[in-house]
Amino acid sequence: MKKKTKTDENLVKHKTRKISITTLGGILEINRIVLYSRQMKKTEIPKDEYLKIANLPFKITKAMMVEFAFYAQNQISFEETKYMLEKTYEINTNAETIRKVAEYVGKQVFEEDTKEAEEKYENMHKLPMLMETEKKDETLYILTDGAALNTRVEDENRIHMERKQISFSIYLKEYDKTTRW
Repeated sequence: MKKKTKTDENLVKHKTRKISITTLGGILEINRIVLYSRQMKKTEIPKDEYLKIANLPFKITKAMMVEFAFYAQNQISFEETKYMLEKTYEINTNAETIRKVAEYVGKQVFEEDTKEAEEKYENMHKLPMLMETEKKDETLYILTDGAALNTRVEDENRIHMERKQISFSIYLKEYDKTTRW
């Protein structure tokens, strides 16, 4: 028989909870045991930590959230996205959930990209400078995005909206396998 430790005495079974999570493979039903820590005075769900679903903002795996965001950005509406997800993954969800997930993922991507861009901008002075004789002939590819930014402009006559095209450029060698798209 196993000897009880102090940790075992502090954690007691509180209740059993059933949860449904949307995954790439469909809906996954999980029966979880909720433990209560007397010492910390809080509940813990060890299976969530093990399955890496502990702090998900929605009942959707991270991989599926990425799929929601991908389909949402490529469709004309969240209703159309709902239809595409139903056809592709045979899951039933609603347009509002898709919108929330897409905005959440978009915010995460934006914050990470902003942090990365600021870090590169602040460290530009550390980049090596090449002499003209050291430079190689390479091709500059300019990729443009079809996105536009609507801005509110106020002048002496009236307030109106202006649409500004947004583009970005990426410098690539002829074929660079390290470039992320």
